[in-house]
Amino acid sequence: MNALLDPQIADRLAKLCGIFGSHHAGERAAAAAKADELVRSHRLTWFDLLLPQPIVVKPKKAAKWRKPRTTKAKLAALRESQTDYPGALNEWEREFVISVSRYADSLSEKQERLVDKLIDKLRDHIVGCDR
Repeated sequence: MNALLDPQIADRLAKLCGIFGSHHAGERAAAAAKADELVRSHRLTWFDLLLPQPIVVKPKKAAKWRKPRTTKAKLAALRESQTDYPGALNEWEREFVISVSRYADSLSEKQERLVDKLIDKLRDHIVGCDR
């Protein structure tokens, strides 16, 4: 259950959490108990409050996406995919795309092959999103 607190309740909870830094153990314990009571009284857990809300990104339709032909276009598509399809590439692949983008005209054969594999991976991801 992911829920947001009413602003007044959230303000009260923030004030209680501010006391967690007190130099007095009794104050810290009382504030923690009150904060926990406040959270539970609203049928929430600390996980509900502290874990980020999932981001839902509506992907582009695969029919609109065409496989780029040039290396520059492929790298541009892979860079754009980072916002349009955030789960398409892993962190290493994203860093690779960023690092070689400025050298698009002089990639090695191995780098070219990897760019092609990443384009295929992106295509497969997009097609999977549209199912």
